[in-house]
Amino acid sequence: MYFSIFLAATIGVSKSFASIPNTYVFNPLNHLAGVAPPFDPLDPLMDPAPPQGCNVTRAAYLVRHAAIYANDFDYESYIEPFVQKLSNTTVDWSKIPVLSFLSTWENPITDAEQEMLTRAGKREALNLGVDIAFKYPSFRTPEKIWASTAERTTKSAKSFASGLALDSSDITVIGVPEGKNESANSLTPYSSCPAYSSSAGSKQSTVS
Repeated sequence: MYFSIFLAATIGVSKSFASIPNTYVFNPLNHLAGVAPPFDPLDPLMDPAPPQGCNVTRAAYLVRHAAIYANDFDYESYIEPFVQKLSNTTVDWSKIPVLSFLSTWENPITDAEQEMLTRAGKREALNLGVDIAFKYPSFRTPEKIWASTAERTTKSAKSFASGLALDSSDITVIGVPEGKNESANSLTPYSSCPAYSSSAGSKQSTVS
């Protein structure tokens, strides 16, 4: 799911990567795909300045929704089975020092919270709007923001608008349906490719 905003736009601006020290330490918890805990990746910093002699007159942003509690697929595939196994075990976790927290651990995500935008996610989207407003102070406030109709994406777009404009009511969030017959499922690229198969890796995923 994505929301896309179009500011007053056009000129290709080349980006140069600033060198930063390689301080990355591999942490497996950051590589669990959809069930990884939130973290800030140490991507190379980018120089936002346009090439000498150029001025940015327009900009277009295509942005993914902000942080959510969990996708329904990830919840049902990973979290729910773990919670069920934990509730059915007879192990006394309090007697295992490194795992003693499991004796009182409770699932932090309810069924109702699946795919919902978190408070941190709302702040992420709002901060992005503020950052862009400061980056392009001479741009007029866009009249429209396009967002898929998923609740998490629409709320991300509205939070973004709150950070971008002094009065977010000046911006209209337009919903873009992603149904198979809506011609907008290019927002989910694999839905646009008949040859795509999600079965790859299924055998590996069953290995315990």
